[in-house]
Amino acid sequence: MKHEDKFEALMLRINPPRKYSQTDAAIRPHPRFADLSEFSKGESFTASVPTVIKTWWVVGLFAIAALWIVLPPIGITMGFIEGFYDNRGRFTRGYYNPMPIIITIGILLAATYAILRAIFPRITITATRDGISVGKYRYSWDNAEGLRAGYSVGGVEKSDEQGFFWFKYKGLRMAYGQWSHDLPYMVSDYYSAAYVVWVNQLLETIQTNPETVNDTAAGIKQQMY
Repeated sequence: MKHEDKFEALMLRINPPRKYSQTDAAIRPHPRFADLSEFSKGESFTASVPTVIKTWWVVGLFAIAALWIVLPPIGITMGFIEGFYDNRGRFTRGYYNPMPIIITIGILLAATYAILRAIFPRITITATRDGISVGKYRYSWDNAEGLRAGYSVGGVEKSDEQGFFWFKYKGLRMAYGQWSHDLPYMVSDYYSAAYVVWVNQLLETIQTNPETVNDTAAGIKQQMY
Protein backbone atom coordinates (compact mmCIF):
# COMPACT_ATOMS: atom_id res chain seq x y z
CA MET A 1 0.00 0.00 0.00
CA LYS A 2 1.31 3.41 -0.98
CA HIS A 3 1.57 6.02 1.79
CA GLU A 4 1.19 9.70 0.97
CA ASP A 5 3.05 10.60 4.16
CA LYS A 6 6.73 10.09 3.31
CA PHE A 7 7.78 10.03 6.95
CA GLU A 8 5.21 7.32 7.71
CA ALA A 9 6.41 5.30 4.71
CA LEU A 10 10.01 5.65 5.91
CA MET A 11 9.08 4.46 9.41
CA LEU A 12 7.35 1.40 7.96
CA ARG A 13 10.45 0.59 5.93
CA ILE A 14 12.72 0.98 8.94
CA ASN A 15 10.43 -1.00 11.24
CA PRO A 16 8.35 -3.44 9.17
CA PRO A 17 5.89 -5.87 10.84
CA ARG A 18 7.73 -8.61 12.68
CA LYS A 19 7.05 -12.23 11.88
CA TYR A 20 6.49 -14.61 14.77
CA SER A 21 6.26 -18.36 15.11
CA GLN A 22 2.84 -18.98 16.66
CA THR A 23 2.63 -20.41 20.18
CA ASP A 24 -0.52 -21.55 21.95
CA ALA A 25 -1.24 -19.38 24.99
CA ALA A 26 -1.66 -21.24 28.27
CA ILE A 27 -4.90 -20.97 30.24
CA ARG A 28 -4.09 -20.08 33.82
CA PRO A 29 -5.97 -21.97 36.55
CA HIS A 30 -5.65 -18.94 38.83
CA PRO A 31 -4.26 -15.36 38.72
CA ARG A 32 -0.57 -14.92 38.08
CA PHE A 33 1.73 -15.49 41.07
CA ALA A 34 -1.20 -16.84 43.13
CA ASP A 35 -1.29 -20.47 44.20
CA LEU A 36 -3.98 -22.92 45.27
CA SER A 37 -2.24 -25.66 47.24
CA GLU A 38 -5.34 -27.38 48.64
CA PHE A 39 -8.96 -27.44 47.50
CA SER A 40 -11.91 -29.55 48.59
CA LYS A 41 -15.10 -28.22 47.06
CA GLY A 42 -17.64 -27.33 49.69
CA GLU A 43 -15.21 -28.12 52.51
CA SER A 44 -11.96 -26.15 52.49
CA PHE A 45 -9.19 -24.54 50.49
CA THR A 46 -5.70 -23.13 51.06
CA ALA A 47 -4.48 -20.41 48.71
CA SER A 48 -1.59 -17.96 48.79
CA VAL A 49 -0.81 -14.61 47.18
CA PRO A 50 2.32 -12.41 47.22
CA THR A 51 1.94 -9.30 49.35
CA VAL A 52 3.88 -6.44 50.91
CA ILE A 53 3.56 -5.15 54.47
CA LYS A 54 1.90 -1.76 54.37
CA THR A 55 4.40 1.12 54.84
CA TRP A 56 7.08 -1.21 56.21
CA TRP A 57 7.98 -2.35 52.69
CA VAL A 58 9.22 1.19 51.97
CA VAL A 59 11.19 1.28 55.23
CA GLY A 60 12.71 -2.11 54.41
CA LEU A 61 13.85 -1.06 50.93
CA PHE A 62 15.50 2.08 52.31
CA ALA A 63 17.16 -0.01 55.03
CA ILE A 64 18.59 -2.39 52.41
CA ALA A 65 19.89 0.54 50.34
CA ALA A 66 21.47 2.12 53.42
CA LEU A 67 23.19 -1.13 54.42
CA TRP A 68 24.69 -1.59 50.93
CA ILE A 69 25.90 2.03 50.87
CA VAL A 70 27.44 2.06 54.35
CA LEU A 71 28.87 -1.42 54.99
CA PRO A 72 30.89 -2.24 51.81
CA PRO A 73 33.29 0.73 52.22
CA ILE A 74 33.85 -0.35 55.83
CA GLY A 75 34.56 -3.93 54.73
CA ILE A 76 36.95 -2.76 52.02
CA THR A 77 38.78 -0.46 54.45
CA MET A 78 39.17 -3.22 57.02
CA GLY A 79 40.94 -5.36 54.41
CA PHE A 80 43.97 -3.07 54.12
CA ILE A 81 46.78 -4.29 56.37
CA GLU A 82 49.57 -1.78 56.96
CA GLY A 83 53.23 -2.74 56.87
CA PHE A 84 54.73 -3.61 60.25
CA TYR A 85 57.89 -4.76 61.99
CA ASP A 86 57.83 -8.09 63.76
CA ASN A 87 59.51 -8.78 67.11
CA ARG A 88 62.78 -9.59 65.32
CA GLY A 89 62.85 -6.24 63.58
CA ARG A 90 61.96 -7.60 60.17
CA PHE A 91 59.61 -5.46 58.11
CA THR A 92 56.51 -7.01 56.55
CA ARG A 93 55.04 -5.06 53.66
CA GLY A 94 51.40 -4.06 53.72
CA TYR A 95 48.92 -6.20 51.85
CA TYR A 96 45.20 -6.54 51.24
CA ASN A 97 43.10 -9.20 52.98
CA PRO A 98 39.84 -9.86 51.07
CA MET A 99 38.17 -11.72 53.95
CA PRO A 100 36.56 -8.63 55.59
CA ILE A 101 34.75 -7.62 52.39
CA ILE A 102 33.77 -11.23 51.68
CA ILE A 103 32.30 -11.55 55.17
CA THR A 104 30.61 -8.15 54.78
CA ILE A 105 28.98 -9.17 51.49
CA GLY A 106 27.84 -12.44 53.06
CA ILE A 107 26.25 -10.54 55.95
CA LEU A 108 24.63 -8.09 53.53
CA LEU A 109 23.16 -10.87 51.40
CA ALA A 110 21.75 -12.62 54.47
CA ALA A 111 20.34 -9.36 55.85
CA THR A 112 18.85 -8.42 52.47
CA TYR A 113 17.16 -11.81 52.16
CA ALA A 114 15.78 -11.60 55.71
CA ILE A 115 14.40 -8.09 55.18
CA LEU A 116 12.84 -8.96 51.82
CA ARG A 117 11.20 -12.04 53.34
CA ALA A 118 9.82 -9.86 56.13
CA ILE A 119 8.42 -7.04 53.99
CA PHE A 120 7.30 -9.11 50.98
CA PRO A 121 5.55 -12.10 52.60
CA ARG A 122 3.46 -14.62 50.71
CA ILE A 123 0.37 -14.86 52.87
CA THR A 124 -1.88 -17.90 53.16
CA ILE A 125 -5.64 -17.61 52.82
CA THR A 126 -7.46 -20.58 54.30
CA ALA A 127 -11.17 -21.27 54.61
CA THR A 128 -13.08 -24.16 56.15
CA ARG A 129 -16.66 -24.51 57.33
CA ASP A 130 -15.44 -23.27 60.71
CA GLY A 131 -14.04 -19.95 59.50
CA ILE A 132 -11.65 -17.96 57.34
CA SER A 133 -8.04 -16.94 57.93
CA VAL A 134 -6.10 -14.32 55.98
CA GLY A 135 -2.48 -14.19 57.03
CA LYS A 136 -2.47 -13.97 60.83
CA TYR A 137 -6.13 -12.94 61.15
CA ARG A 138 -9.16 -15.22 61.69
CA TYR A 139 -12.76 -14.43 60.74
CA SER A 140 -16.07 -16.14 61.42
CA TRP A 141 -18.59 -16.81 58.69
CA ASP A 142 -21.26 -14.95 60.69
CA ASN A 143 -19.71 -11.56 59.93
CA ALA A 144 -17.40 -12.16 56.95
CA GLU A 145 -18.59 -10.95 53.57
CA GLY A 146 -15.50 -11.42 51.45
CA LEU A 147 -12.18 -9.84 50.53
CA ARG A 148 -12.09 -6.30 49.15
CA ALA A 149 -9.59 -3.95 47.55
CA GLY A 150 -11.46 -0.89 48.79
CA TYR A 151 -15.02 0.32 49.17
CA SER A 152 -17.42 2.91 47.82
CA VAL A 153 -19.08 5.78 49.68
CA GLY A 154 -21.83 7.65 47.87
CA GLY A 155 -20.52 6.41 44.54
CA VAL A 156 -16.95 7.52 45.30
CA GLU A 157 -14.47 4.66 45.37
CA LYS A 158 -11.90 4.63 48.16
CA SER A 159 -8.75 2.52 48.27
CA ASP A 160 -5.45 2.45 50.13
CA GLU A 161 -2.60 2.79 47.63
CA GLN A 162 1.15 3.10 48.01
CA GLY A 163 4.03 3.01 45.58
CA PHE A 164 6.51 4.73 43.34
CA PHE A 165 7.87 4.02 39.87
CA TRP A 166 6.93 0.42 39.05
CA PHE A 167 6.26 -0.48 42.70
CA LYS A 168 2.52 0.14 43.06
CA TYR A 169 0.39 -1.66 45.61
CA LYS A 170 -3.20 -1.63 46.79
CA GLY A 171 -4.36 -2.44 50.32
CA LEU A 172 -6.61 -5.38 51.15
CA ARG A 173 -9.54 -5.33 53.56
CA MET A 174 -11.93 -7.98 54.77
CA ALA A 175 -15.59 -6.99 54.71
CA TYR A 176 -16.22 -8.00 58.31
CA GLY A 177 -18.98 -6.48 60.36
CA GLN A 178 -20.29 -2.96 59.86
CA TRP A 179 -16.94 -1.23 59.32
CA SER A 180 -14.83 -4.04 57.86
CA HIS A 181 -11.21 -4.80 58.78
CA ASP A 182 -8.23 -3.19 57.04
CA LEU A 183 -5.46 -5.74 56.61
CA PRO A 184 -1.76 -4.78 56.88
CA TYR A 185 -1.16 -6.53 53.56
CA MET A 186 -1.02 -4.94 50.12
CA VAL A 187 -0.93 -6.62 46.72
CA SER A 188 0.21 -5.55 43.27
CA ASP A 189 -2.15 -2.85 42.01
CA TYR A 190 -2.24 -4.52 38.59
CA TYR A 191 -3.35 -7.91 39.97
CA SER A 192 -5.40 -6.70 42.96
CA ALA A 193 -8.81 -7.03 41.29
CA ALA A 194 -7.98 -10.51 40.01
CA TYR A 195 -6.84 -11.69 43.45
CA VAL A 196 -9.96 -10.32 45.16
CA VAL A 197 -12.37 -11.86 42.66
CA TRP A 198 -10.52 -15.19 42.73
CA VAL A 199 -10.48 -15.45 46.54
CA ASN A 200 -14.16 -14.52 46.77
CA GLN A 201 -15.03 -17.16 44.18
CA LEU A 202 -13.19 -19.72 46.31
CA LEU A 203 -15.08 -18.54 49.40
CA GLU A 204 -18.36 -19.06 47.58
CA THR A 205 -17.55 -22.73 47.07
CA ILE A 206 -17.60 -23.21 50.85
CA GLN A 207 -20.21 -20.81 52.15
CA THR A 208 -23.62 -22.12 51.11
CA ASN A 209 -25.44 -18.82 51.67
CA PRO A 210 -25.02 -16.80 48.42
CA GLU A 211 -25.63 -13.53 50.29
CA THR A 212 -22.73 -14.04 52.69
CA VAL A 213 -20.00 -13.26 50.15
CA ASN A 214 -21.06 -10.00 48.58
CA ASP A 215 -20.51 -8.86 44.98
CA THR A 216 -17.64 -11.15 44.01
CA ALA A 217 -17.50 -9.85 40.47
CA ALA A 218 -16.82 -6.28 41.51
CA GLY A 219 -14.41 -7.05 44.31
CA ILE A 220 -15.35 -3.75 45.99
CA LYS A 221 -18.18 -3.73 48.50
CA GLN A 222 -20.77 -0.97 48.17
CA GLN A 223 -20.61 0.22 51.76
CA MET A 224 -22.23 3.32 53.23
CA TYR A 225 -21.27 5.00 56.51
